[in-house]
Amino acid sequence: MIKKCEICEKEFYAKPSDIKRGGGKYCSPECYHKSKKTGSWINCEYCGKKFYTTKRAITRSDAGKYCSWECFKKAKNSNPNKVKVKCDYCGKEIYRWRRSIKREEHHFCSQECKSNYQKGKTGYNKGWGDIEVKCINCGRIVKVKKIRVERGIKFCSNKCKFEYQVGKNSTRYGEKNPMWKGGVTPLYSLIRNCFEYRQWRSDVFTRDKYTCQICGDDRGGNLQAHHKTAFINILNKYEITTFEEALKCEALWNINNGITYCDKCHREIHKIKERW
Repeated sequence: MIKKCEICEKEFYAKPSDIKRGGGKYCSPECYHKSKKTGSWINCEYCGKKFYTTKRAITRSDAGKYCSWECFKKAKNSNPNKVKVKCDYCGKEIYRWRRSIKREEHHFCSQECKSNYQKGKTGYNKGWGDIEVKCINCGRIVKVKKIRVERGIKFCSNKCKFEYQVGKNSTRYGEKNPMWKGGVTPLYSLIRNCFEYRQWRSDVFTRDKYTCQICGDDRGGNLQAHHKTAFINILNKYEITTFEEALKCEALWNINNGITYCDKCHREIHKIKERW
């Protein structure tokens, strides 16, 4: 039986059995698939070319309004907020947002160009530790990181920093200080407040894992370093009368003479010693 295609209106022969089953409406598989499409033919918003698209593609993104990916990119690159620049590696012209041009120094058209451009160049975190700096306190030359030099590092250690700013090499230490009153501060207080004493106490805490050796208390701010041999007894035994002599005394800074106690246990230890 001769039928007319519902899509292209071309006449074709259809079997009577196909017509009885509801078929025989299309002349070819291409026309059959075209009949199943639910979209529509629209004009590309960039080049004006007519193309087929679906309503879903249009509602999901702006890309559904253009006939190809090239037209979509060209339309987006025509945005007034975009500027044409060249790839720093291959020289290809690309479009970048104005805000990214202000923020980034180099621009690339692809990740491959970026990788090739960076080959053989020193990274931002490489080469540190090669800059030599002279300590203004002891004169020792040390190698430090570049960022520390930029921040104005001047010392080889915290000890030198303390001595220069507060300690014996400070411009306001001892008789150099305008508040100097002839050395009336007791030797005992000088030693207790010096850098070496704080370092000795920290070493004792670290060795004992910041835990009281009697009750196991490990709360911060509740721990104290106790002298097994009394601090004043060491000063009397070695006849220490000046701060310089105290710094040279090894027994005074021996961490084996210290032990970590909490505040409560420390008071109990001293009460027991007073009874005896």
